[in-house]
Amino acid sequence: MSPPDGDFQHWLVRAQEAVDGKAKPKGSLGLLEEWAVRLCALQRTLRPRLDVARLVVFAADHGVTAEGQAPGVSAYPRALTASVFGAVAAGHSACAALCAANGVSLELIDVGVDADVAGVAAAPGIGLVHAKIRRGTSSMLAGPALAPAELEAALEAGAAAVARAAAGVASPPLCVLCVGELGIGNTTAAAAVLAALTGAPPEEVCGRGTGLDDAGLRLKCATVAAALAANAAVLEGRDPLAALAAVGGLEVAAMAGAYLAAGRLGMPCLVDGFISGVAAAAAARANPNAAAVQFWSHASAERGAAAAAAAAGGSARPVLTMGLRLGEGTGAVLAVPLLRSAAAVMRDMASLQEVLAAAGAGGGAAAPPDGGGAGPAAQACNGTAAQPDGGDPPPPDDSCRPVLWSL
Repeated sequence: MSPPDGDFQHWLVRAQEAVDGKAKPKGSLGLLEEWAVRLCALQRTLRPRLDVARLVVFAADHGVTAEGQAPGVSAYPRALTASVFGAVAAGHSACAALCAANGVSLELIDVGVDADVAGVAAAPGIGLVHAKIRRGTSSMLAGPALAPAELEAALEAGAAAVARAAAGVASPPLCVLCVGELGIGNTTAAAAVLAALTGAPPEEVCGRGTGLDDAGLRLKCATVAAALAANAAVLEGRDPLAALAAVGGLEVAAMAGAYLAAGRLGMPCLVDGFISGVAAAAAARANPNAAAVQFWSHASAERGAAAAAAAAGGSARPVLTMGLRLGEGTGAVLAVPLLRSAAAVMRDMASLQEVLAAAGAGGGAAAPPDGGGAGPAAQACNGTAAQPDGGDPPPPDDSCRPVLWSL
């Protein structure tokens, strides 16, 4: 399946016509309508459904946080990555709690944690995948964070996660994939990737992450600037995959790989916050198919989040504004009920024509026999009925409006 092909565009048009014909003022469900239309196009149906929702969390460490590099770019020590990894696996983390509350399965994937986590036990129902490529990246202050083979392995780890999710459904578009991460220092790497993609200065894309004070934020901006300078020759062409290798991270690249693979399969993806969003932007720039499957869950409170959405393209419009900045895919999981609701609107909500027909059967407004426009009773109700002398129609009768909706 290739989402942006002619068939995809055909279904976008059909779905837009269908949602415009629902029993509501046009556009009154806001972004939910846009999500509904895009979901229809991905599934090639006007009756979309989501059979499975899964969160994939990629975990890794970053060379820039190692002793002797710039550990001050995070308010927490590098060793915390392994501790949080264990909490997610045990079902004690925020993302695990939200998955359980929203009927979302959880898979945790080690692609580069700087610790031996092979002995970590997963709680029942939580998938645990050991796909460690290396124990953290190289320091981007001294050159590329990832060698070409390491970047390829990270992209493949993301694609493999998508393949596992697709194996559980009859067709990949019936699964929604929430894409999240964990790793101390990864907002620094994400900010560097975003700056490399867009040319934005570090001060515009670096935020406080886990809670940096002003001095820590200044260090973070200086670190990103130094990393960009150290990799200037590689980054000159603003190639998204080159940016991931030069200043990214293993989990950032794995998320990009997941978006790229989902784009090839037409699998809808819920983008989480800043880091997930930067990976989504890199994937979207690498292949437009990746942009077609991205549904942006929330406007992260992290500085640079809006720039990441802008870098991903026109469909990157977050639906939630809750001040979230945790990561772990938490915002994406919170948006799963919204995507399910978008499917329900298309599948279960009556059209205006159906409502008018039902009203006509009960002695109210009759539906037109040819399916176009409103019947006589409805025309009288909205003030469009033709007058015998050809004059202007009477003003609308407000008492009729509650039959259809409240304006």
